Amino acid sequence: MIKESQNDIANKFEKEMFQTVIKKTAIGLHSKFESAEHKKDVQRAVDDFVVFLSKNLDGPTFTKFNKILNELRSDVLNNKGH
Repeated sequence: MIKESQNDIANKFEKEMFQTVIKKTAIGLHSKFESAEHKKDVQRAVDDFVVFLSKNLDGPTFTKFNKILNELRSDVLNNKGH
């Protein structure tokens, strides 16, 4: 049995955290996306999310976030159930 290192545990935790943030944001935006009356709300939410990221992520963390976002995006696009 191979024991996970502290880095592996920290990386797994960060990945889960980022995926949760991405999924909640995507679900919230998608729920309003179809409605024309909420178009400004969706744009404001996207802008707020981008500002949040820019204020709270340093360079290495943003790089990890991008990597995880691309992995999640690929998983979603390759899954015919989505």
